[in-house]
Amino acid sequence: MEKNLHFVNREAKTKVVAFKGCLRIEHYTLFTKAIKSVVSRLIEEENAETFLFAINSSFDRCCLDAVTELKRHYPLIRRVCILPPQQMPQYDLNCYRLHDYDEIYNPYTEGKYGYGKSVNRSQIMIDKSDILVTYYADDYRLFKGARLGAKMAINYALKKNKKVVNIYCEEFDILSPN
Repeated sequence: MEKNLHFVNREAKTKVVAFKGCLRIEHYTLFTKAIKSVVSRLIEEENAETFLFAINSSFDRCCLDAVTELKRHYPLIRRVCILPPQQMPQYDLNCYRLHDYDEIYNPYTEGKYGYGKSVNRSQIMIDKSDILVTYYADDYRLFKGARLGAKMAINYALKKNKKVVNIYCEEFDILSPN
């Protein structure tokens, strides 16, 4: 039986996609279907090839599962884990599913983002990407006074003139930089 494989267009510049979203996903099944649809579209239309993941939420795990499933149809795509600033104890590595990634990247070993600098991992991911895929609703609130990392990431991406795709919006709204 022959697989139906799709390939990234090697002649065009490939794009890097970062994922950052709210921790709570209300409709997990619908979200999974939506993320696969968006990622497929980004691969086909934007020539997306590399996908960056922060490994700290169910949003990240769901996105990783969707991209991993799509890798069967798009074998050239790469899944890159961006490690958190703190060192992870060795016994915790299994819960992060590091074996599911094609590459592990620790930005904090470079001089630019050294441990002494207070650089947000989301900012690092956005700096290294062309497109931010997010899941953010304006009415989402953790608790009074909470800083919303997804909203901050969206604002930072728009400030850096990156394309932002918000999966929460009904028709996969694409925000353009101002």
